[in-house]
Amino acid sequence: MLVGMSHDPVVGPVIACGAGGTQVEPLRDLAGRPPPLTDLDAHVMVAELALHPLLQGYRRYLGGDIGAREMLLHRVSRLALARLEIAELDGNPVVVGPDDAFAGDVRVRLDWPRAELRLSVRRPA
Repeated sequence: MLVGMSHDPVVGPVIACGAGGTQVEPLRDLAGRPPPLTDLDAHVMVAELALHPLLQGYRRYLGGDIGAREMLLHRVSRLALARLEIAELDGNPVVVGPDDAFAGDVRVRLDWPRAELRLSVRRPA
């Protein structure tokens, strides 16, 4: 899968997860939420993916650690709010094993003027 963050000009930071690796472009299987993510947000983001049955374990695919997936989303959410200079972050592929999750490759794009703004990011009601 992939886990990432980008900045929407209206909403601000948006945390995303979806099908990763070479399937990103053709499948367009993504879910996103603004931070801070709640436990329910992280759970629902993964659950609404078409890829979800494979992540739970299906036929020859082993299920992955659900808690590790959701913890990774939480960490990216906290990072997005703590470091405003991060304009984009892409972890792709994120390998979700039976006991952990890790990013095989990470790309980060910084926007230093954004850090100067010190915007107050609030979650919409």
